[in-house]
Amino acid sequence: MLKIAESERAAINYEFSELIAKESIRSCLEFIEELALQYTRQTLLPTTQLRMIGRKALVRAIEHFNIDRGLAFNAHATWWIKQSIEREILVK
Repeated sequence: MLKIAESERAAINYEFSELIAKESIRSCLEFIEELALQYTRQTLLPTTQLRMIGRKALVRAIEHFNIDRGLAFNAHATWWIKQSIEREILVK
């Protein structure tokens, strides 16, 4: 009987964590849009290029994220996104 409850709880936790992950990614995509518009006003780089750089950085943040470090995903992703966009601006 306990094993059924444990498996149900694990399934619920998995669904909940998947929902949280989707919401985090959605908020990061919104952040990329805002940041791209902000930097477009300051630089000569087009918004589409900055969006592309931000999205690639988000993928990289997902690949490198480690929950054991104690950092929230949004903070981790924000760092990667900002670093990538600012690096591209400095190169151009």
